[in-house]
Amino acid sequence: MRRGWRFALATLSILVVTGCVGFDLKDAKSVKPGGTPFDQALYKEYLLQSESEFKQANYSSSDLWAKKAVLAAKGQTPKPTQVSDWRLPSAVTPEITAARQRLQAALDKGGGNVAPNEMAKAQVGFDCWCEQQRVEENFQPDDIAWCRRAFYDNIAKVEAATAPKPVAAKPEAVKDFMVFFDWNKATLTPEARKIISDSVAQAKSTGAKQVKIVGHTDTSGSAAYNLRLSVRRAEAVRAEMVRLGVPAAAITIEGRGQEDLLVPTADGVREPQNRRAVISFPKVGASLTPANREVALIELVH
Repeated sequence: MRRGWRFALATLSILVVTGCVGFDLKDAKSVKPGGTPFDQALYKEYLLQSESEFKQANYSSSDLWAKKAVLAAKGQTPKPTQVSDWRLPSAVTPEITAARQRLQAALDKGGGNVAPNEMAKAQVGFDCWCEQQRVEENFQPDDIAWCRRAFYDNIAKVEAATAPKPVAAKPEAVKDFMVFFDWNKATLTPEARKIISDSVAQAKSTGAKQVKIVGHTDTSGSAAYNLRLSVRRAEAVRAEMVRLGVPAAAITIEGRGQEDLLVPTADGVREPQNRRAVISFPKVGASLTPANREVALIELVH
């Protein structure tokens, strides 16, 4: 056995001297790396692997990785080896096959662009794992474990980097609430109380911090009287909201009388749609002008 080992080593030495194996590493070292950041990272990792194999006198493997390093340096992105490229023990073939699938999936998702260094380490880790695990070698458990761990540690980082980012949930769509009144009245009808109750429930569920109530009238009656009536309507809505649990300090009211009509009419017209109070939930610091509100959508304060 010792004689055979010495003969094999002597044969390898002759091959190195005659230039058959072992000299691709020198060529790889002389190449200036180019290509994408992923190509440059592959060049670095394959070159390190080639140097490691050369130091262990595994010149054929050193040449294999050196050739891949040169391809990467030239921007000709080398592909990871196929499982079928190696004679692997049957016991490890399923795991390595699954690992190859993970590797390819990460590459397909753009792992080389998103995380070039980790993607390169995962690819070279996989390749050296296969090389160390093949039937012809398969006697250096520490080297096998190192390559295998390099693959798993780095493929996990690539997968995390390429995972879809969670989409932020859109704020719940809410609306301004309109409370309608009978002619010349500021008392709340059962329907009005139901609308106010709905507005309070929605305000609580969405964390509203401010409430704005604006009272309105139609054009019947004098402008001065209508202004006072619109304020009374807003006050009636506020009182009901406070009764339902809204802090009084969070509510502001305003009366606009017969201004800002919902349905434009001539003076002196009794229009039911104009006899209303509008409950809105403006954002902190937002203008309370009609342009910043929609009847169908409320922007709640968070």
